[in-house]
Amino acid sequence: MFRSLLVPLDGSSFGEQALPLAELLARQSGAALALVHAHEPLDVYIGTALAGELEEEARQRKLAYLEKVAAKIKGAVTGEIKTTVVVGAPAQALREYVEANGIDLIVMTTHGRGAFNRFWLGSVADDLMRHVAVPLLLVRPRDTTVPPGSAPAIRSILVPLDGSALAEKVLGPAGDLAHLTGAAITLIRVTEPVADVDETAGHTMLFSASLHAEITTVRKRQAAEAEAYLEAAAQRLRAVVPDVRWRLVQAWNPASAILDDAKAHGADVIALATHGQGGLVRLLIGSVADKVVRGAEALVLVYRPGNDSLQESR
Repeated sequence: MFRSLLVPLDGSSFGEQALPLAELLARQSGAALALVHAHEPLDVYIGTALAGELEEEARQRKLAYLEKVAAKIKGAVTGEIKTTVVVGAPAQALREYVEANGIDLIVMTTHGRGAFNRFWLGSVADDLMRHVAVPLLLVRPRDTTVPPGSAPAIRSILVPLDGSALAEKVLGPAGDLAHLTGAAITLIRVTEPVADVDETAGHTMLFSASLHAEITTVRKRQAAEAEAYLEAAAQRLRAVVPDVRWRLVQAWNPASAILDDAKAHGADVIALATHGQGGLVRLLIGSVADKVVRGAEALVLVYRPGNDSLQESR
C-alpha cells in the first residue's frame, strides 16, 4: 500500500496539475506527501564566485514556493506534507531522494504534445521511469488551469500483459491503486490476428490451403492459451480487487491496440511495466511502454521492477 507519495514540482502550472490527484490519493491512503523541487547549482551556469552569493537566496525562494503550495493543500490531506529542495541535476537528485526516503509512489505530470514536450518534467519523468523501482503515476498536463481539488476519477484500470513474469510485476501497484480507489481492473493481452490474408481486399493466398489451415490452428491454440493465462492472472488478482475482467485483443501493433482499447472502453488508467535500460525486450516491455506513455490520454501507471525481478525474468 502507498504510505509515502512524492510530487516533483518545477515551479510551473503544468507541474502543479499532478497535485489534485496526489491530494486525493494521500487523503484516501493517509500517506505522507512530499513536495520536492530539484535545484541545479548556479555555478554550473554562472561561475563559482557569483553563484556563492546567490545560491542560498535561490534555494530559499524555491522552498518558499513549495511551502506556499503546501499551505494551499494542507486542508485536503490528513497525512504529513513535507517540502524539500534537493540540489543537483533534477533527475539524479530526485532518484536519490526517492531511495533515501522510502517513497512508494511518484505522482507527476509528464510531457504532452507540442511545446509541452520541452518542459522540465518531461525529461525527468523519462529518467525516473527507467531508473527507479517505484511506480510512477503520470498525468498529461492540459493547456488550461486545473482547479484545486479537481482530481481525475479512477474507476477503471487497464493492465496489458504479455505473458511474462516481468510484465505481471505491475499487478501489485495496479492492485494497490484499485483497492484504494475502488476501481475495476481489466487485463488485456494483444496477440497477432489469426487471419493472414485480407480476403475482403481480394488478396490471393500466397501459400497452400493446408499450410494456412495449420497456421490458423496454431494461432487458435495460442489464443486459447492466452485466454487461460488471463483468467489465471485475474483469479489471483481477485483476492485483492473484487472486479477483475479480461479480454484478448488481436492486432499487429501492440501500442496502438492498447491505446485504442483504453479509449474505446474509457479506461482511466493504463498500468504497465517497463524494463528500463538494456536487458529484456518483450512485447510490452520497453518501446511499447514508451509509446503508450507518450500517446495515452488516460493516466499511466508505469513500474520498473527492481534488479532482482529483472534477473528472475531473464
